[in-house]
Amino acid sequence: MSESANVHRSIQRQLLRSLLLGFVGLGLLFGVAFYAYIHRLLTREFDEVLVERARAIASMVELEADGKRYEFPDESLPEFHGGPNAQFFLIRRPDDSEFARSRSFKKGQSLAPPPEAMTRKPLYYNVTLPDGRGGRAVAMWFSPLVEKMTSRGIEPLYDPKEPEMKLILARDRRPLDRALMLVALGLIACEALMGSATVWLLRYQLRESLQPLNDVAKLAASVDATSLHQRFPVETMPRELQPICQRLNDLLARIAKAVESQKRFNADAAHELRTPVAEVRALAEVALRWPEDADATRKAFEEIVSVTEHMERLSSVLLQLSGGDGRVSTREEPVDLSKVLTQAIDRRKDMIAAKRIALNVDVPPTKMVTSDATLLTAIVENLVGNAITYTPPGGSIVCTTKDGNSFQIMNGPTNLSPQDLSTMSEPFWRKDASRTGGKLGLGLALTRAYLSTLHGSLELNLDASSGLAATVALHANDTA
Repeated sequence: MSESANVHRSIQRQLLRSLLLGFVGLGLLFGVAFYAYIHRLLTREFDEVLVERARAIASMVELEADGKRYEFPDESLPEFHGGPNAQFFLIRRPDDSEFARSRSFKKGQSLAPPPEAMTRKPLYYNVTLPDGRGGRAVAMWFSPLVEKMTSRGIEPLYDPKEPEMKLILARDRRPLDRALMLVALGLIACEALMGSATVWLLRYQLRESLQPLNDVAKLAASVDATSLHQRFPVETMPRELQPICQRLNDLLARIAKAVESQKRFNADAAHELRTPVAEVRALAEVALRWPEDADATRKAFEEIVSVTEHMERLSSVLLQLSGGDGRVSTREEPVDLSKVLTQAIDRRKDMIAAKRIALNVDVPPTKMVTSDATLLTAIVENLVGNAITYTPPGGSIVCTTKDGNSFQIMNGPTNLSPQDLSTMSEPFWRKDASRTGGKLGLGLALTRAYLSTLHGSLELNLDASSGLAATVALHANDTA
């Protein structure tokens, strides 16, 4: 069978075919066994009547003293005289010569001999009667009565010294065949009726039993991007479909989460680009405000080119991250970490002042590291932005370098708990689900993705005063 045939094969039709063949096979087997039993039973009853009639005939045979003549009152047995329902008997001597026959024989007619050697038991066999009808015969040995002189006169007695004679009795077997035919026709009719009833019952039962599969298919067909909240009813499904429905529910949950993540990724990707876009706008406004200052205008456009290159690179990184495999091509070069930190802080001076945050930057003036400038800038922007956003008014932020390959940004106090540290880097995590301001939690997730590309790491810790320390290890050679 071809692969396409296997794919498009109907489960309902396959089950119906298999079950129907099984029921029909069992019905035929039962019918054959039952017919064989009835055949044996009726044949045995027919043979018992046949042998009893043969024994009755044998008991009527009397030999005279000379052993050459016999007396047989066949006038009392009209069925042996002839006619359409005539029966036949034939008596033979031990030497197989004919001793006597019934009147039903016509001239030249005879009975077929037994098909096998006779024993002391009666031998039954099918035979064609002299008039052409199908018959059944019994052949048996018997001892005839012999006239003997006794003290009471001449009496018919069994003489063990007399040789036994062979009696063959045959009669029409059409009554037996008719009975067997009726049994066979009845079995065939019952088989046909039961087969039809079985087909209807199986189709109905299979349709009802497989209806939950159709319900699952209809519900699955109704699911789209706006109805990913739907779930398959596991508890009301048959036991065999419950694991499938549970797996489908898990799949829907993962798809819904992925769709929601994609939506928020798009929103936060736009937020990632908001800062450089605002910077480009500010530089353009400065250039337009003093167009007569050629040096300032040139410097503004140089800054615009630099920022747009950064935006182009950041857009490429975001597109590659949105592909799901997390692989981003990098371009290593010497980067001034202190400059990147200073620019990230300067962009947020107004927010720092508004929240009265105490800022301490303990980084050498020219702290050079080897890394991807775009990714490192995005990492610092995210960490600094998160630190300022989630530091309460009057809090503090400390930026320090730990060694040649790492730096740390600490802010506090926070309302975080140690349990939050393992989940807060997941996409769109928020401590307070009701909060709508600020980022939606993609910053730390993107930071980890950027660091994974750079073969770096991010470690989050809480100190005794609930201050959050974000330590970044770049695993790059310090070129300072």
